[in-house]
Amino acid sequence: VYAFTTGFQRAHGLVLHRVPADRLTTPGAWESWGFVPGQGWAWGLPPTVALPGAYGELSLRRVQDRWLLSVFDAGNY
Repeated sequence: VYAFTTGFQRAHGLVLHRVPADRLTTPGAWESWGFVPGQGWAWGLPPTVALPGAYGELSLRRVQDRWLLSVFDAGNY
């Protein structure tokens, strides 16, 4: 499962994480996508904003056989 997260702060962009579907509720199983100068983008690096803007009210739900993430675009209301 790939999911954007905000850190519960509506004034920031989204960072990307991934986790195996069967470990969704295991906090230590989540892996962040990040950027380090000289290394580039890779999994397991410190989380880096992947989608700039201001987002909040994220909701991750299972809909039939897929996971669906919805967000509130706080920057544009």
